[in-house]
Amino acid sequence: MDLGYSALKIYSFTNTIGTFSYENGNSTFHISADDLGFKGMRKISMEACAKIAECVAEVAKNKDINKIELYLNSTGRNGEIIYQTIKEQGIEIVKVEDITKIPHNGAAKFVKHKK
Repeated sequence: MDLGYSALKIYSFTNTIGTFSYENGNSTFHISADDLGFKGMRKISMEACAKIAECVAEVAKNKDINKIELYLNSTGRNGEIIYQTIKEQGIEIVKVEDITKIPHNGAAKFVKHKK
């Protein structure tokens, strides 16, 4: 297998989750910051992102996959940390796509009802 894709998603205020999948979408590896022993707000830290990126890159190397597509759902510098960590592991990143949701019109305004 010569090309797979790795989807790394970072959810604000909850957890950092890394998933490794093949081209056809079959997930072969899943890891979260909880699995690595991070608790509380450390689950969304840059350190947690780097550790998860290392784990996913290691799995890719073990499966002889050296090219990946990277899909990021991240806030702040976490996406950059993930990208740099995977590059340092010797994995070639073919495509990077930011899939972070962008709010449109923001939250609904509070409406005060008359009695």
